[in-house]
Amino acid sequence: MRLRSTRRLCVGIGIGALLSCDATAPAIERSLLIEGAIVEGGEAPLVPLPVAVQVWVPGSNAVSLALETDPQGRYAVTIGPTLTTLVDSVRVQVTQLTCQGTPMTAFIQRHLDASGGDTLTLPSVSLSPPGVPAQASQGGSSCAAITASPEDGLGDFLELALWHDELEPLPHGRWQLNHQASSADDYGYFDGRRTAGGLELVLHSSTACGTFALTIPVGGANGVTFGPADLTYTGPCPVPPRLRVRFFDGAVLTSTLPGALAADARALGVARAPCRSHLATRPSET
Repeated sequence: MRLRSTRRLCVGIGIGALLSCDATAPAIERSLLIEGAIVEGGEAPLVPLPVAVQVWVPGSNAVSLALETDPQGRYAVTIGPTLTTLVDSVRVQVTQLTCQGTPMTAFIQRHLDASGGDTLTLPSVSLSPPGVPAQASQGGSSCAAITASPEDGLGDFLELALWHDELEPLPHGRWQLNHQASSADDYGYFDGRRTAGGLELVLHSSTACGTFALTIPVGGANGVTFGPADLTYTGPCPVPPRLRVRFFDGAVLTSTLPGALAADARALGVARAPCRSHLATRPSET
């Protein structure tokens, strides 16, 4: 009898435990961090790269975010709060800015589960460099592509071309800034000085934009390769105040330059090709 009584007690305890476990626990909302990295030529990109991330979570609308990589080539987005740890899919698109187009690379990861934590780490994306780095060559040319977000004024895509008319003893030449969001270019002359680390240039505008400051490291294996450059600006035109840009060989933006700039180009034998934009103002011929 004592034994049977004990068994009935154990069964009762088991049923109570089952009923307790069957009760539905309240769902907990939490944010989810999605991170990854971009590698270019086996190392972190020399300049920030635009990244677009789209995330699909079951039961929710797609989330789309635009950002840039950090100096180590990493990116991270936070979604939520959400009630699920499951992610249907993530699409990542990386843009490499050049003056000969904007190569885009996209990849998709599907059926992801973050139940082990609050972070999903995506595989690294390995890219090839998108062009030949510019060289500090006298009589040469170079071009850098730039994006300006709406927070910086106009949402714009810019191309900055340099013609290196002279680099010794003091650098000087011509420049042109093409705006995709405008029907006019900015252009003018530049001068500056050579330093132990590269070039420090001042870009004088023939339009109302004023001046730009451009610092270009020069080095590399051959000693004449342009490194990531810093462009700073404090004028009225819709250009971000500080940008890290990289120049590629050849000013593919080249056009029939206005006024005296065109005359200089003809005298120096600089190759030119049609440009997308039309110049709104022209300096006087001198």
